[in-house]
Amino acid sequence: MSVRTMIRGATPADFAAILALNDAAVHYTSAMDLARLQMLHAQAAYHRVVDTDGRIDAFLLALRERAGYDSPNYLWFQRSYSRFL
Repeated sequence: MSVRTMIRGATPADFAAILALNDAAVHYTSAMDLARLQMLHAQAAYHRVVDTDGRIDAFLLALRERAGYDSPNYLWFQRSYSRFL
């Protein structure tokens, strides 16, 4: 049996799995509910998932400058750099 793993664009169908992954690591990340994920997805410059035979194993959501995100880490980049991803 072969395992197929791919990196692909995140879609709303992946949101439940993304929220579960984020919640499992919330002590490293910011808390996120569905409304917040939808907002971030809409602003993301890059939003990908690792899909292994239909199971979402990881995600990456990257924002550019001037996004409406209030994370202290993001705000540091916003203050420190005119352009970033």
